[in-house]
Amino acid sequence: ERIPVQNNIFLNPIFYTAVCGLLSAFTGWILTEPLVAQNNSYLLLLSVTLVMFLCGSISSIDSFLSGNFLKGLKTGAIGLLLGLVWGAIGTIICGFVIVFIRNLSTIVIVPDIKADGTLELTLKSAIFCMMGRAPGWALLGLGAGIIPGIANYSKKISFNGAIGGMLGGFIGGFIFDPIAFSMGNTNAALSRCIGFGALSILIGLFVGLVENMAKDVWVTMKSGPLRGKQFVIYHNPTLIGSSPRSDIYIFKDPNVMPTHAKIQKKGSKYEIID
Repeated sequence: ERIPVQNNIFLNPIFYTAVCGLLSAFTGWILTEPLVAQNNSYLLLLSVTLVMFLCGSISSIDSFLSGNFLKGLKTGAIGLLLGLVWGAIGTIICGFVIVFIRNLSTIVIVPDIKADGTLELTLKSAIFCMMGRAPGWALLGLGAGIIPGIANYSKKISFNGAIGGMLGGFIGGFIFDPIAFSMGNTNAALSRCIGFGALSILIGLFVGLVENMAKDVWVTMKSGPLRGKQFVIYHNPTLIGSSPRSDIYIFKDPNVMPTHAKIQKKGSKYEIID
């Protein structure tokens, strides 16, 4: 029987992946802002650090929330490593995309430039920056969204993450320059914190949102410390048990065997097997 269970907002991927984005951005900003304040070229390092922490945290958060710390450490390490690689490569590609699109966009709009060659903080200049940054960061977010699926050996997580990461990156890139321009040059550090924070939160938020909307088969915990937690069925078969190797890890219950049951897809239907 389907017994109604009140969902826990704190165990909802929309919430906890957005929190991952917030913490990743803040951590990356804290570590790199002293360098960026001295030389703007270190902005690349900020972007790489943000992507690395974002990929690591989103890859591991579901396992940690489920009490499976061993799996969380493993998937987090994979996410961090792949995030570092993609952060470096993706940031460079993103930069080329931004420059290329901005060069094309000068046909439509030319930004206001000061005598020293820097941009005037005007609406026209903000729109010019947005036209390049939004698609560039969408590409960066797409890669960041794919990595948690790789870390968890799931094509479906990667597919959902790619869509969510791309949407979050696009919107984050779209609002970054208006935030920076509205705060002016005197608050550059704070504007970077808010701008990159918005980017990271939106990528995390949309990764969780797409995962939540795209789920078609899942089980819900009816009792215990994870009451209300939903486990989306990504693997075939999906193992349930008290072993940390299980896909659905049921801990601190003496009645649950290490490999207690499995959910298996057959055709268009699913069955649970002892």
